Amino acid sequence: MNEILFEVNWIGNKTGCLSFGAFWFLGISLWIMAIIKREKTHYEKTINGHITQAVDTFSAIWVGIYVLFITLNFKSKYVDTVVAYKLGQYCEVEGVVEDYVSNHGRGDDRCSIDGVEFSYSLGFSWGYCQTERWGVIKGNGQHLRVRYIPQSVGNVIVYIEQLDE
Repeated sequence: MNEILFEVNWIGNKTGCLSFGAFWFLGISLWIMAIIKREKTHYEKTINGHITQAVDTFSAIWVGIYVLFITLNFKSKYVDTVVAYKLGQYCEVEGVVEDYVSNHGRGDDRCSIDGVEFSYSLGFSWGYCQTERWGVIKGNGQHLRVRYIPQSVGNVIVYIEQLDE
């Protein structure tokens, strides 16, 4: 019986968790800015008003950078990968894993299936990321069905199914 080894989604994805963490950081930053604003009159009485103005400016810039990061990450990665997959805009290949190279966490791992090359790493990606502990592509000879999205960074794996031999 065939077994689905990986399918891209929001839950459990390192990049999704990073984005979720960035949203939390944004909320905490806004909360701190509100406290600073509320206490501003107290600070202005005790220290130079220029310091509080600098803190306000720095906080606003910091929040702006995070909003920009979240927006760009969401558009360029999530929409182009997860949404495209859910809409059926992917390619599919089926065959035996060949030319498998594992760098054991020191760089990109690679393999090819039926002539289509894949490269994946421990980095942040919405697609498949090999980890030494949880990697599902184990080596040459595995019979897999892989769905992928061709992107400028290479073929991003969005689905892996182990096929019966």
